[in-house]
Parts: sequence; structure tokens; C-alpha cells
Amino acid sequence: MSYILDALKKAEREREMAQFINYNNKRTQNKWLLVFPKIRSMPWMSIILAMNVLLLILLFWPKAPLVAPQVYIVPQNVGWVSE
Repeated sequence: MSYILDALKKAEREREMAQFINYNNKRTQNKWLLVFPKIRSMPWMSIILAMNVLLLILLFWPKAPLVAPQVYIVPQNVGWVSE
């Protein structure tokens, strides 16, 4: 029982000490870095995304014009015999 009470007291002391520790550093003081942590990679990601869109457009662009083929209906010559 005393081991449990000692462990609880030790945990309470450590919790009180942890409240006084400042975990902030220079990087987290700038709020823009907290909101947008990867702001530096945004231009590169935008360029890569644009290149992928252009590549997909080039791959799926039709090679020939999309025109329906012309169909000619030729009547049969009934009674015409070639010799």
C-alpha cells in the first residue's frame, strides 16, 4: 500500500514540476509556422501538381479529331448482270 502511495506522491510532484517547464522554442513562437508548417514546400508542390495536370491533359488529349465516320449507302443493282 505504501508503494502505491509513494508512486502517487511522486507522480503528483512530477506533474507539478512539469507545469513550470516551458516547452516553447523559437520556432513555435511564430504562429504562421504552427498554422502552415509546410509553407516552404507549397511552391514546389504547386509546380509538381501543375506538371501532373499538364501531363494528364497531354496523355488523354484525342490524337485524331472526334468526327463521326461517314457512311455511304450504296443501292444494290438488282437485275444487272455482268458478263
